[in-house]
Amino acid sequence: MTGLSHVATNTPQRIYRAPCPACGAPVEFRSAQSVFAVCSYCSSTVVRQGETLSRVGKMAELFDDHSALQLMASGRFQNRAFTLVGRLQYKSPDGPWTEWIAMFDDGTTGVLGEDNGSYVFSLPVRLKRELPQAAQLRVGATTAIDGVPFNIASNVAVALVSAQGELPKLPPLNETFAMVELRSSTGDVISIDYGANPPVVSRGKEVQLDALAMSGLRDESAKEEKGRQFACPNCGAQVAVTLDTSKSITCRSCNTIIDLTKGIGSEMQHAMQAEPVQPLIPLGTLGQLQGVEWQVVGFQHRMGQEPGDDDEQFGWSEYLLYNRKRGFSFLVDSEDGWSVVKPTTGGPSLSPNGQSAVYLGTNYKLLYAYNAETNYVAGEFYWPVERGMKTFNRDF
Repeated sequence: MTGLSHVATNTPQRIYRAPCPACGAPVEFRSAQSVFAVCSYCSSTVVRQGETLSRVGKMAELFDDHSALQLMASGRFQNRAFTLVGRLQYKSPDGPWTEWIAMFDDGTTGVLGEDNGSYVFSLPVRLKRELPQAAQLRVGATTAIDGVPFNIASNVAVALVSAQGELPKLPPLNETFAMVELRSSTGDVISIDYGANPPVVSRGKEVQLDALAMSGLRDESAKEEKGRQFACPNCGAQVAVTLDTSKSITCRSCNTIIDLTKGIGSEMQHAMQAEPVQPLIPLGTLGQLQGVEWQVVGFQHRMGQEPGDDDEQFGWSEYLLYNRKRGFSFLVDSEDGWSVVKPTTGGPSLSPNGQSAVYLGTNYKLLYAYNAETNYVAGEFYWPVERGMKTFNRDF
């Protein structure tokens, strides 16, 4: 155990600092709400109990998520200045994601969530209703939270795999617990963390890094690219993975689709593709779209068919675009022309008959309902993609 000292700063709150119980390097607590910290020198996990620090274990190595964020980056949210003081990395069957602990000038904290390039800024809330068990929240169902309808978007078993910096919470490493996410037609996102008792609830909205007036971001030009490479399980050619969040990738030599959801190893599932479709825009292309520079990282061609019509099919192409600050978007080439599609953060509210939907205050009417199937893929994707994947789509 090590005693804490108080360090004066130009901000109203005090910084608590003490030597790491393992290596002696300084460990700081900027927020009174923080209980845990990870030593930046030896990766020891330390817990703060009153005026003392104790070592409780060693933290696993962070995975490189190619994030633009880093500790001590700062910005403004709702006219309040904040600094990123901690980082939590989780994994689930759907893939990894990162949460950043944002400390405001008054010592309170929020969470800047990062998932596949999208960002949600959340603040802790107390609900008026008693929370049910996680198993009772069924994906696809609708439930009312303080009088507002929310769609249950996900209910997955997650585990903390690594952490960095100063943390108000620290679940045991690699122990699974339920995380439930609900989304509303107004773009609100509620996260329920069942790793604590009682569960921790936060509510937030999607944000753009530029709107947060961030400073101290990672220098992209100086960042070392640590692309993963492995031999294609079909032909043996080298396959390079650029994005750490990729769930599937294709071999450029033989067009085989390779599943990355279980990591890189000798037992990777893969499937060969015949009759490749050549994208009009080559993979890796950089270009300006709506004033933002994007890179083409993935391509898939899909075929659609209206239910009950076995004779007529239609096809279209989807280009997956990536920007370090904006995340992912889609550039779609269809019979109607080119269009830009962005994944939504909230969940639209559907009418009982499914003929209309409301999202962000706008009413939409159903235009098309059809079955769709992927018949060719190339590049990297942040979700598992395979040839023959089928979905039922509704366009409004």
